[in-house]
Formats: sequence, C-alpha cells, structure tokens
Amino acid sequence: MMPIEHMGCKNENVCSSYRTIGDISKVMIYESKNGVYVILFETHENKGANADYCYETLGEAMDFCNKELNIVEEQWFVINDPKDGEQHDIIY
Repeated sequence: MMPIEHMGCKNENVCSSYRTIGDISKVMIYESKNGVYVILFETHENKGANADYCYETLGEAMDFCNKELNIVEEQWFVINDPKDGEQHDIIY
C-alpha cells in the first residue's frame, strides 16, 4: 500500500487494493493525532466500517495488515483525507 515517502506523514489516509480477504473486501489505514487505525470493510460500497483496530505507529498497523490480512506494502495506495464534515471511516 504505502510508498515509503508517506510512512512518516500524519493525517494521511492509506487504503489497500480492492480485493477480498476472507470476509473483508477492503482495508484502510488512517493516521490521526490519536493513533493509527486499521479500518476493515465487508463491502466495496461507501458505507461505514465493520471493525477497526488502533495502533500507536504506522509500522505496527502495517505489520498487522501483513501478518493477519496478508496485505503487502506493494498493494497499498494513498487516498485523500476526508473533507470537513466527512467521516474518516468511509472512502468517498
């Protein structure tokens, strides 16, 4: 997912390739001032998340995605931050 130049950035949205992993259809990593969230979706539609996990660092979140969801770095791509008033757990 993540090009190296984005690994240390804050408030970046990073989203995995659209592919099904078990019951999970897409995964997003969202960095905020409160932590790094791994957000799991069961649909490709623009609906809220089905589950999320919080980590202190992007590295920990990426490691979880690699070990638990079999997502490797090359599968990620960067998406825009949500606009004012938009939820951070929906990919618009």
